[in-house]
Amino acid sequence: MKGLLNSPEQSKSEQKPATPAKDEPGKAQEAQRLAQAYVTLLTQWQQAKGRQNLEPILNKGQEAASALLKVADVLNDDEFKSIGKQLPGYLLIRNDILVIGPDPNFFVTLATQKGKPVDMAFFQLMSETLNGYWPSTMEQLEDLSGCTRFGTGQLVALYGGWTQFKRQYPKAYLQALNDPNLLLIKDIEDQLLNSASACEGPESVIEELEKFVITYPRSPLTPPLKLRLEALRQKKADMSFNQGVRHLLNQP
Repeated sequence: MKGLLNSPEQSKSEQKPATPAKDEPGKAQEAQRLAQAYVTLLTQWQQAKGRQNLEPILNKGQEAASALLKVADVLNDDEFKSIGKQLPGYLLIRNDILVIGPDPNFFVTLATQKGKPVDMAFFQLMSETLNGYWPSTMEQLEDLSGCTRFGTGQLVALYGGWTQFKRQYPKAYLQALNDPNLLLIKDIEDQLLNSASACEGPESVIEELEKFVITYPRSPLTPPLKLRLEALRQKKADMSFNQGVRHLLNQP
């Protein structure tokens, strides 16, 4: 899983009380500027009459979030909070982990209030894909680790949802869909193709992948998933199984 989760180099308890790094003031100022631009654009959007497209708001927010991620570990608490206050609708966590990402529920509310159908479709899918900042298809075990919930059909369903969205709105949210800091369809594809940790047993992975290749025989993911299925059936897959909490708690 890649994206809006990053580990700070030091835990919060180890961080020194903080002056801005001498070699980073320009980047910190850029993060501040982008955050200000985001909140200004959001305010203008909220004050505009009629339904408005939300895509520019998310794009601007992601520019600010990306800039803040690059300097978050060298900012002191006051500096981090100051910039964070200018990112309404974003989840910001900085303790043992670093999270800076859009709150799906916030944007669903905006889309419902005065967004367009494309916005509602996009952010509804985002809210189904992410539980806050964490992928809904994964069970969080530690701060930055988790196992994939194969066998529920959710990976297949979300892949289908995002594929349908891209088909229906081929020019919409292209920047967001290709943003490595957003855990959307690319993360779903990555879990299907590369997840090395399954919450349940190998049969759950086989069930999910079989459902995928039957449902989407022409998908570019299908050939490599068929190979993965064969490795699973032959018990040659490089994966860990039964990694979910209910299994780990039963271990001696």
